[in-house]
Formats: sequence, structure tokens, C-alpha cells
Amino acid sequence: MLKYILMMELQVHRTSLGFVTFDTGAVLRNRTVVFPVVDNDIALEPDKLYLLRLRNIGNIGLGNPGTMNVTIEDDDGAFLSLERRLYAVTEDVKSIGICVTLTRGVISSPLYIFIIDVGGTATYPVDYLFYDIRLQMPPYQNSTCATLYIVDDDTKERRYEEFYINTNGVSLAAIDCCNRTSGGYISHSSLAAQCGACVVVGFDQSRVHIGPSDAGRRYSFTADVLLSTPGAPDVTGLDYVISREPAMPVNIDNYLSSDFTGRTNGFLPERFSIRYVSQGNAVALQPTLSFDYTIAAETGPIDPPIPSGVVLVYRCLSITIDDIDIIFVGLIGSCPCFPPPLEGGNAVVGIRRQSIEYETPFEVTVSLERYTGPLAPDEAAVGDFDLFNFTEQRSVVFQPATTCQFRFDQRFERVIFFMPRDNIVELQEVFRMRLSVNDSRVRLDPDTQIVRLENRDVFSIGLRELEVTIKEGEVAPLTIKQIGDETGGLDIGGYPESRLQPVRLRHIAGTATRGSDYSLKFTVPRLTLRANNRLNDITFTPITSIDDNIIEGNETIRVIILPGGDNVVQVQRALQTATITIIDDDTGVLSLERGTYDVIENEGTVEICAVLTGGVLSTDTEITIRAKDNTARFRSDYNTRRIRSRLRAFTNRTCGRFNVINDTISEQLFENFTVFISDVFPESSGLTINRIPSFIRIQDDEPNCIDGSIRLVGGTNSMEGRVEVCSGGAWGTVCDDSWDSTDAGVVCRQLGYGSGTAFGSAYFGQGNGSIVLDDVQCDGRESYFTNCTHTTNHNCAHSEDAGVRCAYCTTGSIRLVGGSHGWEGRVEVCDSGSWGTVCDDFWGSPDAAVVCRQLGWGTSGTARTNAYFGQGTGSILLDDVQCTGTEEFLTNCTHLSTHNCGHSEDAGVNCDVCTSGSLRLVGGSNSNEGRVELCQNGRWGTVCDDFWDNTDAGVVCRQLGYGSGTAFGSAYFGQGSGSILMDDVQCVGILSTYTSIAMSKKTQWFAIPSHIQYNYFLYFNCITIPFDTNVDINIRNDNVTLETIEEILTLSVSPTFLEVSESDKETAVPVNITVTPLTYQQYSNKTATNNNLPSLSSITNAPSNPAEEQDFDSASVQLSLDTSIGTFSVSMNGLVNDDNIVADPEGLILLIESANPDSHIRFYTQIIVIQINSDDSAFLSLERRLYAVTEDVKSIGICATLTRGVISSPLYIFIIDVGGTAIYPVDYLFYDIRL
Repeated sequence: MLKYILMMELQVHRTSLGFVTFDTGAVLRNRTVVFPVVDNDIALEPDKLYLLRLRNIGNIGLGNPGTMNVTIEDDDGAFLSLERRLYAVTEDVKSIGICVTLTRGVISSPLYIFIIDVGGTATYPVDYLFYDIRLQMPPYQNSTCATLYIVDDDTKERRYEEFYINTNGVSLAAIDCCNRTSGGYISHSSLAAQCGACVVVGFDQSRVHIGPSDAGRRYSFTADVLLSTPGAPDVTGLDYVISREPAMPVNIDNYLSSDFTGRTNGFLPERFSIRYVSQGNAVALQPTLSFDYTIAAETGPIDPPIPSGVVLVYRCLSITIDDIDIIFVGLIGSCPCFPPPLEGGNAVVGIRRQSIEYETPFEVTVSLERYTGPLAPDEAAVGDFDLFNFTEQRSVVFQPATTCQFRFDQRFERVIFFMPRDNIVELQEVFRMRLSVNDSRVRLDPDTQIVRLENRDVFSIGLRELEVTIKEGEVAPLTIKQIGDETGGLDIGGYPESRLQPVRLRHIAGTATRGSDYSLKFTVPRLTLRANNRLNDITFTPITSIDDNIIEGNETIRVIILPGGDNVVQVQRALQTATITIIDDDTGVLSLERGTYDVIENEGTVEICAVLTGGVLSTDTEITIRAKDNTARFRSDYNTRRIRSRLRAFTNRTCGRFNVINDTISEQLFENFTVFISDVFPESSGLTINRIPSFIRIQDDEPNCIDGSIRLVGGTNSMEGRVEVCSGGAWGTVCDDSWDSTDAGVVCRQLGYGSGTAFGSAYFGQGNGSIVLDDVQCDGRESYFTNCTHTTNHNCAHSEDAGVRCAYCTTGSIRLVGGSHGWEGRVEVCDSGSWGTVCDDFWGSPDAAVVCRQLGWGTSGTARTNAYFGQGTGSILLDDVQCTGTEEFLTNCTHLSTHNCGHSEDAGVNCDVCTSGSLRLVGGSNSNEGRVELCQNGRWGTVCDDFWDNTDAGVVCRQLGYGSGTAFGSAYFGQGSGSILMDDVQCVGILSTYTSIAMSKKTQWFAIPSHIQYNYFLYFNCITIPFDTNVDINIRNDNVTLETIEEILTLSVSPTFLEVSESDKETAVPVNITVTPLTYQQYSNKTATNNNLPSLSSITNAPSNPAEEQDFDSASVQLSLDTSIGTFSVSMNGLVNDDNIVADPEGLILLIESANPDSHIRFYTQIIVIQINSDDSAFLSLERRLYAVTEDVKSIGICATLTRGVISSPLYIFIIDVGGTAIYPVDYLFYDIRL
């Protein structure tokens, strides 16, 4: 069968679309050929018209029509969008790419796309630069990009700002040209009912923003067909009108010049240009001008018609023009009106506006920013530890003058930030302030300011110890500590530890001397930080004291610490100064060099030396050595009351001389007086004065010696030596045959010492002369050595000379020391020749009673504890003493020889003593009989019965308040104890009492009450009159009536004028009593009146200045009886008070009279005028030798001091400056000052 083949092809492309086959002989039927159409996903292609033709491959004829037109319409679409919905960038990125992407299809021809910004919080052109951008999408591609520029403005703004963009060009989606009336497109009004091909006509830009910086710039625009759908006719030949809308209220020509004012053109594209030519009018922030350029086709009778089947869509051009006048606002730099900010205070930020008119209010905002720029070496940027709030802002609104509520031009404003204080010591810190404005038309100049923040936090330091006490040879530690809780260090943004300047140490004052008393290191260790960023304590030892063995008292050093030069460390003034006291533990004992000084009368003087053992003194010291009578008397045997010797600094010995009187009177071979160190000036706490007296033994040079006297020769002191005995006026030695300690004890007791130790074989050297005693055998009770059994014939040589060493005291003996009377004081016990004290543990009245009875001061006493009478020295010999009260000796009481006490616990007693002159009867069966005992000096003694008779007994009984009495002798009432005070008593029998003679002091003619302490006895013509001294003393001016004719004893005294010195307090002046023979005077009811007393001024040579009460001691007057009959001594101890006052001579009158008006002794009124010469002196000096001050002290007090004495009347002193390196009146103001 024959087959026929038809081929179908596209004429345009000559492309075979398929074949159709027909068999021969078959009935011809319709054949279907599938026409393949490719869906190519290419959008916006025009409709394609194809010609389809049948072609006979074989021998077949073709009918008509053999061709057919085929139209293929494009149903592909595409979606155009921005590549990303969000672009997040930082300012320093500078620029980003904005891309447009095509999805769901591609295009076959170029596509122009416009990207515009459509608002947001970011401002053009302050924050970004982005004009209308026309992008071209190439055929068959799916993306194209443009560049957006970001402005890095260095302005503190909101953390995030945004703006929006979109493709405000032509949508590639199918355009509904029939109904398109929005989105910037306007359908032609005449085509509203048409629907077909769509042509978009408009400008190549949709929006133009012209700012002040664009003045004079030319802008070119082109009006053209922006888009036409496939198959749309050409509309470029239509007449178009370009116009400006709306009409402006101002003349637009003042702003713009253009190449057209709006005209019709017969074709497109149409290009035109405008230029922004407006000039400023000195008014800023005026409203922005906005208008549009539109384009539309003319449809008048003469205009070409719009082709049918097409819809014209127009897009306009929007123009925005800002005011050309610029207003500037900026931050004000530092000025006096805005001081630099300080931590913990306010930072005032000034804002200045340009002086120009403006119409729109605007708001400026100041914000804080971190500083990231370069720093000076002493600066640091504010960091994370500084408590700063960098989000904090302060704003202020500038109002135009027309709306401003104020009456002044708002050119300046300020805002205030509080600067936090972080308690961190830092370098000067830097941060930035940024100015921003809500109106882009306002220019900022400057918009930033670098601020330097002053740091208020400092390290406050001080000394931990303000008073430091050390001993000589020790170091003084000082510690510097931080006072507050401030921190520092780089790890918290604080001050670097390496830059902390060392603290300085300075010496400012003190009594100690650098180099001799101490050494000083001024270097202080550096300040360092702890792990908690606070300062470490600094302990250092800048001062080392020197152990110099000099007794100088405690000395002081004052130092201060000063901060370094970094101004971040401050020293608290109250904790800046330390006083270091150096305790002088050097001590010395000042004592007399020897215990006994021997001098012969004709030698005239004896040198007494004081020696210092231990340390030495740093200053000259005046030592006063005083004398006190013993058997030798002042002015009789010696005439130096005291000597003052200067012990030079750093020496240990000084001497002075006492004058001895060569009286050419034959006296006992040896007389002695004692000397002792009484005081020193100036005093020193480290100096102990040994006040144990030394004996000055004066040997009478008239005879060689007195028979029976003994002496010790060849020893190292007066208490030891070879025993020599005076025999026949010559000294001889004693042979040591049978010589023992009993013999030595008798020798020592005769010499006034305690027990003794015997030495033989010429232990103290061989004597010369005769050997006067041999075979001495004492029983120990002898009062004199020559009373011991001995022979005067000897068989010895001087190589057998006997010697002794005497003890200062006898073991077991006791004494009372430190009291004002002999019956009171600190109890001291002798042990092995040395005195020691008793501890007051268990000390009570039974113990005190034993002490008082052993010493003969009665049988009872009051116990005193806690060193009541002062602390003793030496050993503490007894402790835990517990007496029953019946023991004979204190050492017989139960006690311990070991102790746990100090001298602050030394025991003492007050013995209960009798009143001198009082009588008592002891040993009888009742109170009106007994042994007669008399009290003298607080002790009871007995009366010897020689010549004792009933007359004497009657006197005793009448004195005791009884009647007559009967005498008994031979210890009828038992033997007494103690001293036998009276012997050969022969009473007259007419005396009702033992008569008292009293003496009173008189000055200014008023009575001074007084008591006489001691009891003495006057012997006249074998009549013994007890001298009762404990009666009240008054000036007797009352009438005396004698009732009967009686015997009267008349007495008178001499001398009547005495001259004494204040220092003669221990002197006893002899007063002679003259006794007239006994006479009988007739007195019968007659009145005897004392003579009137004279005044000082009426007495020849008497001082005119009467003594005041403080010039003498009104508490006691002492009378002592000399061995001469009819003589007693007036002790100056009761009459003269060494008051240490520098004054002129003063007068005192003594009145001597009978104390009992009814006595049978007639005492004619006698007066003794005493002139008291003041031997006191005073030393006037400035209080200090050195006054060390700093200038800021402003003034100091200069004091003059009086030492060694005081004055009784005003003294005028002138203090003047006498030169130096300081200059008057530049450095000080000091005139002659009269004090």
C-alpha cells in the first residue's frame, strides 16, 4: 500500500513540528497533530505569532488553505523582591549591598527597577546616603544589586535606628491596567473603560530630595516609556505635557530654575533639567517645599490620538527642597562657668546655638559614650568598674523666638549629669559626650567633646600606733595602714600599683638626739595592693634606740609621715604623727664615797665626796650634802651646814669640803656629826639617792687621847681595824691572846656599832707603841672595853695585835624607818649586819605589839601595810609573820625566811606611846599605888629611889589627882624596865604639880597654837623641875592672883636676839636660864600683870618685816636641855620653816613664860627676837632650749620658769631675741616682751 506523508512546519523557524502519514487506498480521515508548545518560564515575553504550513513530502496535492496562523500567548509570571527583609549593620561598616532578586521566572529583556526609602527612625543624610537608584535586571538573570552608604557620625544615638526601602518601580506581575489607580501610577482618564496592552510612561526617578548642601546643583531627568507590555503600540509620538503640581504659595523660581516651565513635546524620551538656585534668607528651619512633576498625553482635537487597545499609566516625579539656611548647635568646651566634672558631683554640659532666627523647635540630646581614642600617660578611659550608665541621656528643646515663653534669646542651654563615685582610686578618667538632634537640618559643631573626670577617691592612710614605747637598744616598729575602704589596681580600672609614690618619713621634734640617742632611717617601703585591691599594711622599723648607759630620763622622738607626689594617697592629720618614747632603763646610785671620814680639828676641813655608780648623767647635776649634829655641834665644832657640789655631765665623782672648827677646847677625843645627800638638781627618775649618812669623826687635837677610849686603825672603813686603847694619854694595842668575838662585840658596842668579829695576828697591820692589854676575857655585858677582865702585863709582840670588824647592826635587832616620830615607821630587821624589811602578809596588831615592846615604845601598836611609810631597800627578810603578842623579840614569832613579796608590801607600825611628862603607877594592887614611872619621849622610865621621901611622893600623888603620899623604895612594887629617867629627886613640896615652862611663838602680836615634842629636865641648885612640853602655848596676858605668901623662883633668859637662816632648821640654839636666889615676897590678894610686848620696830636691829605664818612651823617647838645647868636649846625645827621662797630677812618674836599661872615659879616675861635670813635662791631660765615649729603653727608660747625656789613679790622679766638665721619681721614677729 502506498503511504503518503504530510509534514507540518513552522515557517518562521523552518522547524518540523511533526509528520502525518496516509495509506494508499484508505479512506481519508482527519488526523490530529500535537503541536508542542514549550513553557519556558520566561516572563513578560510578547505574544508570538506563528505560521503553520502543510508540506507534501510525497506526490500529494494540497488543498486550500494550506497555512494557518498560530498565536502563542505568554502565561509566565515572575516575582520581584528585595533579597532580605532585614539588613543589620553597624556604623563603621560604611556600606552594604542591597540586592533585588527575581523568583518564579526569568525575563528575556532588560528590566529597570527603582529602589527608594520609604521612612523610618534613621535620617537621611545624617545616618545614611541613599538616593533613588535605578537598577537594571539583565535578561535571563535573577538578581541585581546597588550600594547603600552608612554614615559613621560619632554621635551618641539610639542603639538601633532603621529605615525601609522597597522596589517602587514597575511590578513584573501582571498589571491590571484597567483598574490601576494607586501606587504612584495614574491611568489615563480617557482610557478608564479600555482594557488591553499597558504602557507605563514616567520619569526615570520617582523622588528627589534637595538639601542645603545642594544649592546650585543641576539635576537632569528623563521622561520616557518605562514599561510596555508585549504587543503594546508605540506611544512615544504622542504629545505630552509635563507640569508642576500643586501650585506653591511661594515663588518657586526663587528656589529653582529649569529648562522648561511645562510644555508639550511630540515625542519621547524627553530630557530636561533643573537647578537649585535658592539663596538664604537668614531664617533657618523653615518648612520644607514639596511638589511633583507629572506627565500626561494630550488628547485634544489636534493631538495625535492614543492608539486603541492600549492603557497609558503615568508615574510622577516628587521633589522635596529643604531650607538652605543652616543653624549650628554645638557643645561648649571647658570654661569657668562649667567647672571640670568631679566624681560624686554634677557634670554641667553647656550647649550653644548659632545666633540666627529659626522657625521650628528642635530637640538636642547629650549622651555619654566610652572613649576609645589615644590617652596620655596619666589618663584612663572610663570603664566597666566606674558605675557609668552609658545609656543615660539628657535633652533640651530650643524654641523659636516667636514661640519661646522666655523674654530672652535661647542661645545657651545646659544639661546636668551626675558623675557616680565608685570608691576606686584611679587615674584621671576620660569619656566622650555626644550631641545629637532630632532635626537633620540642624548642624552639629562640635557634636562631641572629650571630658576628663577628676577622681575624688584617694587612699587615706595613717599610723596605727601613735604612741610607741621602747627601751634603750630596741627598735621602734611603726605600721602604716589604710583608713578607708577605697580600692585600686589595674584589674578593676584603678590606679596602677606601680605608680604609687612611696610615703615619706620626717622627724619634727623630740627631746632625744639623733646619733647619740637613736638612729633614724627615712626610707619607707613602697605601697602595695592586696588581692582585694586595698592597700597592704606597711610595718617598718625606722628608729633604733642606742643603749648609751647615760642616765638622762625618758626621751621622746616625734615623726610624721607625708604622702608622695601622686596626690592619690593622703595622710589623715589625726593619724600622721607618732611619738616614740625611749624608756631610759639606765640607773645609777648616788652615795657618799665613804662611811666614815676622820679629821683632826687643826686640819680645818674635811673633803666629802659623792660617787655615782651604774650609769652616768647627761647634764651637770648639783648635789646638796647636808650636815646633822651628833656629838659634834654646828657652830661649836664645825660651821658648814651644807655644801653644794656640781657633778659634771658624764663623770661619776664630785667633792666638797666641810669646815671644822679648831676650838682650842679640850674635849672628848672623838666627836662626830653625820652628813648625808639631801637632794639633787635637776632630779632624774633613773637616779637613786643613797641617803645613808656618813660619819665625820673629829679628833680633838688638844690631848692625844682620853684614857679608856678605844679606836680602830688600819681598816678600810671606820667599822674595822686594829684595836687601840688609850692609856696614859697614849694609844696602845691589844694582844690577841684569848681574843674572841665576845671581846670584839664589847669593842663594837662601845664604838656605837653592833656585834663584832675578832681578828688576830695583826690582821689589820702591826701597831706601834705599847701593848696595853693582854688576856682580855669579856663576858659581853660590859659597857666599856676596859671593864673586861685583862692583864696589863703581856708576853706578846705587835705581830699579835688584835683587831675587829663591826657589824652595822646586831642580828635580830629591829628599827622603825620613815616615820615622823621615833615610835612609828617601816619595820626593818637586822640580819648579818644588814637591814632588811618585813612583808605585810598576815601582818596585824599582835605583830605590831611585839615590835613596839621590843623597841620600848609601849605594849601595843597599829599595824600598817602596803609600804605605808614608804618602800624600803635591800632584802625582804621575813614573811607571813604571825605573833601571839607575848614574844620578846620579833624574830621569835612564827615566820618564813622566803617570800613572794615586793617592797610595795613593806610592813610598818604606829606604836601607842605615852605623853611626855605624864606619870603613872604600875604594879600596885589598885590605881593609887605602884611603881612610879615617868614618860619621856614616848617611853616609860623609872625613878631612882635615892633621896626619895614622902615629900616627893606627895608631889606625885597630887599631880595624879590624889592627896598626900607615902614613899617606897627598893623596887617595892617590882622592878621596871627601860631607862631610869630621874635620880636624886628632891621636891620642895610646895608645888602642886610638876611645873611646866612653855615657850610660844609671836608674830604680829597674835598667838600661834603649838605643842612641844620632847621632855627635858632643868637642874637648878639640885632642884629638878620636869619640863612638861605638851601643854597648849598661849601668850599669857591674863591676871595672876597669888592667894598666899609663898616662895617664888624667879627666872630670866639670854640672849634676847638670834639670827638664823632658813636652812638652820636642824640647829639647836642654846638659851641660858639665869636663876635668882629663892626669895620670900609678900603677895596678899594682889594682882601681877605681865608686861606689854614690844613691836619689832621698837627693838634695836630687829628686821622690820614680820614673818608670816607660812615662814615658820606652827605645829611644834622643840626644847632640848644641854648638860650645862641652867641651859636649854631652842631648836629651829619648830621656829623656822625652810619655805624655799626667795625673800628679805623676816622677824619673829619668841615669848617665854610659865604655862601654869598658879605655879610657884615666877617667870618674868622674856622675849627672844629671831631674825630669819632667807638662804633660798632661784634659777630663772627659759622653759625649753629648743622650740621646733612649722610655719603653719602661726604662734608658739615662750615660757620662763623659776626653779629651786619661788618669789614672794612680783618679778619683771624681759625676753628679747638675740639673733639667728630667721629674720625679723620676715620670719617672725617678736618684740621685747615684759613678763
